[in-house]
Amino acid sequence: MPAYAEVAGAIPNAREIAKLCSDLDNVMIDCHAAGWDGYGADAVSVEAYELAQRFIRSLPAGIPLPTISADSDGCVTFEWHVSPRRMLLVSVRPDYRIDFAGLFGGAEIYGTSPFFDRLPAGICDFVGRVYQA
Repeated sequence: MPAYAEVAGAIPNAREIAKLCSDLDNVMIDCHAAGWDGYGADAVSVEAYELAQRFIRSLPAGIPLPTISADSDGCVTFEWHVSPRRMLLVSVRPDYRIDFAGLFGGAEIYGTSPFFDRLPAGICDFVGRVYQA
């Protein structure tokens, strides 16, 4: 069981929140216009940006920090990555849904879940699986 699971209801470290919010701001600056990738990618919308901020605030204390990027469909993606076969991607969509996909050695998961302000329970479990030996 990951160590952060013991404090899942606690408020995340303010420094970690500030770092993730800064990373998100940089993604928005870089990807706010259509075609930001040179291949016709959709712009990251204000709605996706705001929902990604809510996603950051929903992360439990002690969870490993993800990297943040944009998808060509205008979603904001959070990635927990240990190796090519141990990773989890969570894409925050502007329509209050998150798409997720993960590889855990030989196992894989994927799906969609509604997201408003509370992190779906399974996401923390999936992050933990990325970091299991």
